[in-house]
Amino acid sequence: MRLRRSVVVAAAALAVSLVVPGMASAHGTHVKAKMSGNQVVGQPGAPNGEGVASLHLLRQKSKVRFRVTFSRIGGTSGLNIGVYSGKRNENGALEFTLTDQRHSSPVKGVATGIPIQTLKDMTRHPRLYHVNVKNDSYPVDGAIRGQTKA
Repeated sequence: MRLRRSVVVAAAALAVSLVVPGMASAHGTHVKAKMSGNQVVGQPGAPNGEGVASLHLLRQKSKVRFRVTFSRIGGTSGLNIGVYSGKRNENGALEFTLTDQRHSSPVKGVATGIPIQTLKDMTRHPRLYHVNVKNDSYPVDGAIRGQTKA
């Protein structure tokens, strides 16, 4: 009787372990980045600039819902907000753009057509990515930057 109960409990635990991660991925993963000018790598960023990026990674739909706030970055002309590969203190390649149009803070939207593998990698290793806000005042390395974390 105990063996049978143990088998049933083990089977139920296995079923839950298979279902719960699937449910979590269906709803996506949330990552955040606290950004500032002093985190910019290369040319100096906005000395008093700061912001927060909240990203909702929807792997199965190849898209990201986002909300980005920023202040004291020297204007919104030439605004470009992107997600880049690259650890802390390391510049990397642009993975996808959140917006490249002039907006006031906060900027909200949905970025589509993002490779599923990029979103999987970002979900598994969020600290290997960063969000960078660029504008006409800081067009090369950005006004503010922040590493993503779960």
